[in-house]
Amino acid sequence: MTNHPKAEHINALATGRLGGAEARTVVAHLIHGCADCGAAVAQYFESHESESAYDEACDHAFAAVATVLNFRRAPLLQRAARPQLWS
Repeated sequence: MTNHPKAEHINALATGRLGGAEARTVVAHLIHGCADCGAAVAQYFESHESESAYDEACDHAFAAVATVLNFRRAPLLQRAARPQLWS
């Protein structure tokens, strides 16, 4: 395949900094099956640094959900622990 995108465009696409017509051009090139450019983009997603950032983001999201669930559950537990004054 010829007419490869510039390396800086591939880098910008992989790191989320390429937009508009340039992004569409690079994505179209990748969709047409350029193995060399596909490998160049893939290297950004195969590093351990990316894996670590992904794990950290997931941990943060799970902690946030757990906080919300515990916050909402606490009043229910408090009401259940109170003695019933009337029936």
